[in-house]
Amino acid sequence: MAYDVGPIDGGPGQGVQRLLALATHLETVRDQDYDHRTWRRQAPDGSWTMCALGHGVTALPDLIGLRWRGPDSLDVVRLDGSGLTENVLDLAAEAFEITREEAERIFGLGLYTVEFYGRAGAFGLKPACVAAAIRAFACAKMETTRIAA
Repeated sequence: MAYDVGPIDGGPGQGVQRLLALATHLETVRDQDYDHRTWRRQAPDGSWTMCALGHGVTALPDLIGLRWRGPDSLDVVRLDGSGLTENVLDLAAEAFEITREEAERIFGLGLYTVEFYGRAGAFGLKPACVAAAIRAFACAKMETTRIAA
């Protein structure tokens, strides 16, 4: 599925555009296909349950610049295959042009996630809630960038 997020040409705002595309995609994800506690887990029926980053890597690899190492792999790498030994949150921070701490809050678990999503961040996050939080974060980041420019 293509997302109209404007030109993503490596210029300023590319990370925000990627976050907005991820939020748009997450709005289409069914609750039963989302689990914030795992990058990706295959169900007995062959379907995949994933977190926000996992859904982004699966649905938007060319847009965000990350992909799975292989069709059934749980390893996230850059499109060129590099980054296998790097921490996934570092790769996410790079892809979305955010800090490691911001990546931990958005895609991680524990206290960082509760800080970002509220009490729902501890367990029971739904993709629509995650999409709304990511969209709000991206819009705030876009506004901050605009003010600084």
